[in-house]
Amino acid sequence: MKPSDFLLSTQQGFPGAPLVRQMLDVEWVTALRNGPLENVPDLEAAQAIICLALSELEDFGTGAAANISEITASKAGVNAAPTAENVGV
Repeated sequence: MKPSDFLLSTQQGFPGAPLVRQMLDVEWVTALRNGPLENVPDLEAAQAIICLALSELEDFGTGAAANISEITASKAGVNAAPTAENVGV
């Protein structure tokens, strides 16, 4: 599993000038927090969400280059801690 597996691409903007943005897949993150994901090893999922939260918060804080908003990255981080704890990381 990759950190980007927790992101969804959405198209925003005006006709003729679309803007593709990445958004956190809140349903996927919530499912992970509530228990194991189907067909994904727990440790692999925990590592992916932790890496996503860390890289997004670093990118946002150092150059505003993050794919998702600071608030959304915080949600990923908030969910990363219990997920890591569930798998013993």
